[in-house]
Amino acid sequence: MLKELKFNKWIDILLFINSERACYSQNISNKLQINYAHISKIIDLMVVKGFVNKEKDNHNERRKIISLTKKGQKLQEVLKEAVKIIEEKNDK
Repeated sequence: MLKELKFNKWIDILLFINSERACYSQNISNKLQINYAHISKIIDLMVVKGFVNKEKDNHNERRKIISLTKKGQKLQEVLKEAVKIIEEKNDK
C-alpha cells in the first residue's frame, strides 16, 4: 500500500506541474497538501529519473523553478489518459 501511495503522489505531482507549466516546490506542497520536505525528496528523485528540471529562479536564487522534461511530458500524458480510463470505469 505504501508504494501505491507514493505512485499516486507522483501522478498528482506530474499532472500539477504540467497544468502550471512551471512552478515551485512550495506551490506543489500547498496545492497537494503534501509536506514540503517530502515534495522536495520526490522532486529530487524525479530529476534523477529525468522527468523534471530544476532551474534557478533569476529573481530568487534560493528558489528553483520546476518544469517537466520531454520525458516527463510523455509520462504525464500516459498517466492522464490512465486516470481518465479509471475514472470512467468507476462511474459505471
